[in-house]
Amino acid sequence: MDRLCEKHPDQSPYLFCGGNPIRYGDDSGNDYHVKVNHEEQTITISADYYAYRSDAQSVTAAIGFWNDLSGKYTMDGYTVNFALAYHEVEPLTTSEGKVANQSGSIRNAMLEDKVGNLYMTVSKISGDPNSGSNENITAGAYGSRAISISKTNAVELTGAHEVGHSLGLQHSDKGIMYPFGNDGKRTKIVSEDDIKLMLKNAMTGVVAKDDKGNEAGKGHLDNKAEIEAKEWKYEVEKRH
Repeated sequence: MDRLCEKHPDQSPYLFCGGNPIRYGDDSGNDYHVKVNHEEQTITISADYYAYRSDAQSVTAAIGFWNDLSGKYTMDGYTVNFALAYHEVEPLTTSEGKVANQSGSIRNAMLEDKVGNLYMTVSKISGDPNSGSNENITAGAYGSRAISISKTNAVELTGAHEVGHSLGLQHSDKGIMYPFGNDGKRTKIVSEDDIKLMLKNAMTGVVAKDDKGNEAGKGHLDNKAEIEAKEWKYEVEKRH
């Protein structure tokens, strides 16, 4: 079964990259990085998202949601910033002159980026368990450092929600990580607990799992020695 399965409309089925998980799946990297600057008292969360130009509007809106939160939270007095970046990918032409599919082209562009995530909109989510259902509709999927967004079923916050999974978050009972996209509980709210978990998981080497064992994104410390030199209390506050 999948990673991070949700019901309507962000119920994630297993995301088979390009329909070929054996060839293109990659769990060796990290989904996001954390870097601390003690002198400036800042914590920066960074990640890269690779997509075709045709998906630029979707991916920039999704990562822009998180980047706009820069400076709005503190942890133990350190300002939390986001630096999520979009990288445009051109279709890959193989040595035989053939054009690779979208997933393969993006995976190739990500080869040297251990904090890279694939992002693409698709007409149909592979392995969709809700296919043909009028009640449950699949709109987004995350797994193996890859995000796919349904062109027909996605709602406003679908992309931002899936990016949240890549940043180490599981589902919550309200806010941006609420599992049901058509429910009023799915809002733009990012809680102090969301920020705490995102940072604490990376700093303690924990990969968040749901009750079925499905994993969220894996965090990596850019300057591990400096981060571990401080005893963190993980006290997050939202600036007003």
